[in-house]
Amino acid sequence: MNTKTANYLATKDQLAIKTVEYNAKVKELAAANNTIKNLNATLKYAEEKAGQADKFVIEIIKNSFLLLIGFCIT
Repeated sequence: MNTKTANYLATKDQLAIKTVEYNAKVKELAAANNTIKNLNATLKYAEEKAGQADKFVIEIIKNSFLLLIGFCIT
């Protein structure tokens, strides 16, 4: 085997290794992206629930105030 062929084969092997590493990184990034999407969906859900809770608390306070006023008037 001459030097040119040996260099070619070494470069080919290195390229194969780098391709495997690249593909592993692509899978890792895809998994991270999926995690981010799931976390964003969870955050949106939590924000919606927090908004509902805020409205519920406001209603409770309003009703408590009206009840208190009713007791004070009578």
